[in-house]
Amino acid sequence: MTSATCTADEPDQQALRALLDSMPQPAWITEHDGTTIWHNQPWYRYTGTSPALSHADSWQQVCAPEALAALTARWDQARLNSQPYEMEVPIRSASGEFRWFLARAQPVVLGNGRVLRWLGTCTDVDQLRRVRVEAAGYARIKDQLLSTLSHELRTPLTAILGWAQVLRRGGRDAADLQRGLQTIERNARLQVQLIEDLLDMSSLSGGRLQLQLRSTAVQPLLAAAVAQQQTLASAAAIELELAACEAQLMVLGDSERLQQLLGKLLHNAIKFSTPGSRVRVHAWREGSTICICIDDHGIGIVPGDLPHIFEPFHQANPGLSRNYGGLGLGLAIARQLAELHHGMLSAESAGLGQGARFTLRLPAQAPAPE
Repeated sequence: MTSATCTADEPDQQALRALLDSMPQPAWITEHDGTTIWHNQPWYRYTGTSPALSHADSWQQVCAPEALAALTARWDQARLNSQPYEMEVPIRSASGEFRWFLARAQPVVLGNGRVLRWLGTCTDVDQLRRVRVEAAGYARIKDQLLSTLSHELRTPLTAILGWAQVLRRGGRDAADLQRGLQTIERNARLQVQLIEDLLDMSSLSGGRLQLQLRSTAVQPLLAAAVAQQQTLASAAAIELELAACEAQLMVLGDSERLQQLLGKLLHNAIKFSTPGSRVRVHAWREGSTICICIDDHGIGIVPGDLPHIFEPFHQANPGLSRNYGGLGLGLAIARQLAELHHGMLSAESAGLGQGARFTLRLPAQAPAPE
């Protein structure tokens, strides 16, 4: 940006101020030393101030206090070097709201090189700044996802490749052969699950997942979900307990997707539980709602993570969660499946080491007449 130059003859002040008043954005004029001598009408309309109450430093009263030090330092540097000034700063509106503005000042330089005055404008860039912040957030999420995905895919691939090379060389007994094949199968299934989670998340986010709704009894649904996770629980030395519930508890839902939802919750509870502890599943009716609760005695959730626990790719306590693997999609998928069934999924925890409780609430359906 270059400096505006004029002759020693002053431009018509009234014409200049009329021009600045006609601009949509706030504008101002300062003396060569930075002393503010005038603001245009858009400035007064936005800030709610008035010419009668303005003084040389009144602009500081509407700028965010935390930005004043940096703003003043940048402005002093620009005046010292007679160079154009530019900086984004939050400015308070008449209603008390702060919005971000791009403040720019241009020195008006005489033919002899002396700065006569400064002309400045403030352009509202609040929406643009929000977009930039959101884009930066999405970029961080993308980087985190790619990092997590590469780690989660590499780990089972390494195990599969390692055992494939061992078995290819031969010379192993039947026990080694069986262990190798089991490792390859387990890690291949893990990869399949990771890919299915990504596809499900994509379908849910895009509204492409279709449900096959029918009357479904809750007890068989819970029993099937528990049986599906029993192998994982046994391997982790976790006791799965399914409490008895009323046979007449019914919901309208897609039994396959509801079992998937419950499986995600059980898998999460088992994964973060302490060996030797118990995961308990129980269901009951509250008025027109069926409540399904899964309690564990695992690592728990810190209070600050509870509002974000169902967000896609969220890793509660990343340093700790990294030891347990996963993309951070299971609970996000579970919540979206609950909402598709017009239900609600919530989480509670007293903190680290205090376990967690996940409660699924679904609209109850009257049992079919016999």
